[in-house]
Amino acid sequence: MSDRNNGPFKRLRFIIDHYKTNFDTVNKQERYKWVALKWYKDHWNIEAEDFAQMLITAFSKTGNLLASGMYYPYKMLCEYAKEEPESVRGIFRILHDEQRSLSERYEIFKNSCQSYVDGLKKKNPDRQKSLNHYQDPRAVMVYLTFQYPEKYYLFKSTMYTTFRDRTDYAEPKAKINSAMHKVERYMKMCDILLSEIQKDDELVAMHRARLTDNCYQDPNLHLLTMDIVFYGSNYMSEELFVPGDSYWPPLRDYDPGITEEMWFEILQDEDTTSKESLALLQMFLNLGGESTFDNIVSQFKTQIDYKTVLQNFSDCVIRKANCAACPKGYKEFAKYIIPFVGRTIANGTSKGNSWKLRSELKSALERPELQNRDFTKNGDEKNMPTKTDISLNTILYGPPGTGKTYHTVIYAVAIIENKLLEEVKKEPYNDVFARYNTYRAQGLIEFTTFHQSYGYEEFIEGIKPVMDNTDEDRSDIQYSIEDGLFKAFCNKSAMPAAKKSNLDLGLNKTPTIWKVSLWSTGDNPTRTECLNNGHIRIGWDDYGPDITDDTDFTENGGKNVLNSFIY
Repeated sequence: MSDRNNGPFKRLRFIIDHYKTNFDTVNKQERYKWVALKWYKDHWNIEAEDFAQMLITAFSKTGNLLASGMYYPYKMLCEYAKEEPESVRGIFRILHDEQRSLSERYEIFKNSCQSYVDGLKKKNPDRQKSLNHYQDPRAVMVYLTFQYPEKYYLFKSTMYTTFRDRTDYAEPKAKINSAMHKVERYMKMCDILLSEIQKDDELVAMHRARLTDNCYQDPNLHLLTMDIVFYGSNYMSEELFVPGDSYWPPLRDYDPGITEEMWFEILQDEDTTSKESLALLQMFLNLGGESTFDNIVSQFKTQIDYKTVLQNFSDCVIRKANCAACPKGYKEFAKYIIPFVGRTIANGTSKGNSWKLRSELKSALERPELQNRDFTKNGDEKNMPTKTDISLNTILYGPPGTGKTYHTVIYAVAIIENKLLEEVKKEPYNDVFARYNTYRAQGLIEFTTFHQSYGYEEFIEGIKPVMDNTDEDRSDIQYSIEDGLFKAFCNKSAMPAAKKSNLDLGLNKTPTIWKVSLWSTGDNPTRTECLNNGHIRIGWDDYGPDITDDTDFTENGGKNVLNSFIY
């Protein structure tokens, strides 16, 4: 593993240093792996009487290691274990048998799962295309790494090849390509990386400090090694490793050290990011993330003084993020290289510079919270041009099975991300579907099935009875007006954005907020008792210390308020 121009391990050292710089951010995203492995060790028992339930529990915290996009090895393995627990117990015995070759164990495990799926297909001919066991080398290496974390490494094919190419790792040639040959080469690469990690006392100390009691303690540093491979292939942008450094400045010369999360915070800070600077950055984003300034002016007919805007923006970002000073060789472009990297291009008979958004900034700008921002200039509303070619009202029609639901995912993502339909269609569907699910979780997409039994009340608005059965002697019927599905969605869409609406306060979009006084301000017995025990007290002194079925709630309307709070 070496850099063509800078000697052995130069790029490897560069990745490790970059990892340490962004350690806290990466730890928040990736520490679940150590938690999941500790959980597995605490719950795995191959002799368990209820093997299926044991397996479901042991791997329940693996998250996207065994489930992502349209990839469901955990789900299918659980179904197999429920149907044939002894068969699954048997293939795990074989998988854990270190006397057998890795390739042999993988083939047996995969073929057993394939036989199970083949049986399901015979029972359900209509599901020929939808059934898959998903037990590929990636999944099998999760099972093996969780069982023998001191020997194996978590594996993903694209992660390995990307890291290999970015570090110029000289992959050893295999005489015979077995089913697991790529895994075996990956493990050799990880062993080399591990030897370099072990020399870095600062990194090892940082790693040890984050491992709390609910984490696997990683004595051999194998999970840390894999985490750095994942970081170098997924967190770090391609522009850092381009041969010949076509974009400048390369990170080895200058790295502002601003992560996506930091950029996202900066872009929301009105003291740092003005409307003009946000609009200018969005113009670059709408042109794919790279452009010359002459092209920006031509495309958007903007009157923004981009030199002044960039100077002010970069100065504010430097203060906000505490960036390093611009290196001497790039002083001419000091106001540009905070948000951009540049390259020299031919412009007619002369040369000019094209500027590309830093990948972390581009990712922050692409977040839906910022895509929905109002772009203004000098107080006049002036929305950015719409790029997507999908009309406001679109109907996909056809008989069942022709792909309407499938294509709805693509259309929805293209609209939200303001992209051309064909542009999104060219992307891997699994990636598009994952973003679609994220937007649904954020409340930007609603999906419903209409049918002929839908009435006005379900769809628009209706009066619905509410039974109050808290009194055994009588049942009060009350009526409430409730929004139907469509009206509720319209209300959500029409809601004005609060000044800081993109901050995560842990509340939903239309919260009912309760304020409860624990006796009085300051320390008191009630406050101390509630906070120490994680509960709340609500009531009125007139009711007395005990609430029973005989309590008279007629005063102060306490009954209704208490029931509203509870439910």
